[in-house]
Amino acid sequence: METLKFKHGDSCAIDLLFNEYDAAIHLAMSVSTLRRWRLFRTGPVFVKVGGKAVRYRVTDLKAFIDIRQTAPRKKGALSNVNYFFASATTISPEF
Repeated sequence: METLKFKHGDSCAIDLLFNEYDAAIHLAMSVSTLRRWRLFRTGPVFVKVGGKAVRYRVTDLKAFIDIRQTAPRKKGALSNVNYFFASATTISPEF
């Protein structure tokens, strides 16, 4: 969040707005992915300015990323999966 400082000493916090192209770059996603997320209401919060212009607050993009942060897997967490595939038998077609 940016802070504007005025000559008389007051300050005001403002939130920067990105268009969908800048937001896509910020998230390392495509613009079409952002549009699909908007359609299904699954992506970051967005604002419509003037009824048509779609904008994303930088703080909302950061919150979207932070919510989806995951912890790394523990070592050996996939051992059950590996065991399953190793123990599976292959079926050969009969002629």
